[in-house]
Amino acid sequence: MIELDGARLSLSATDEKGYTLHISEPSEGRETNLKTEALVLRQIASGLITIDKAIANNKVFICGEFKDVLSIYKLAILLMREGALLHPLRMLWAEFLSTWKGNQSPLPFGSFEDQKARYGSYVDSISEDVLKVGL
Repeated sequence: MIELDGARLSLSATDEKGYTLHISEPSEGRETNLKTEALVLRQIASGLITIDKAIANNKVFICGEFKDVLSIYKLAILLMREGALLHPLRMLWAEFLSTWKGNQSPLPFGSFEDQKARYGSYVDSISEDVLKVGL
């Protein structure tokens, strides 16, 4: 059972012929195993925070038996690692980003790929023409 932006969903996954995600209405009285917000998922996927930091800062709440919590954690790591390579996951993520109401607010800053690296005062003193020269 997960809760995302206050919406409760029952999720299960099988690995028959690749991973298949099953989403259904939650049954009454079931304990929430994972609770977070869409913004936090976007921050994790964009590389702005790690899953571990989100859990430590109570932005992601996980509970249950140890084996279940470990399975959720492993699945989350797998999705983050393989998500960029697997077309079905990219399509599911794109649909989530475009339709989930919690995704309307912009991220506070861009992903790591969009951020310009700072190398320190020595590189800052080199002219931009020299830095653009290809070797």
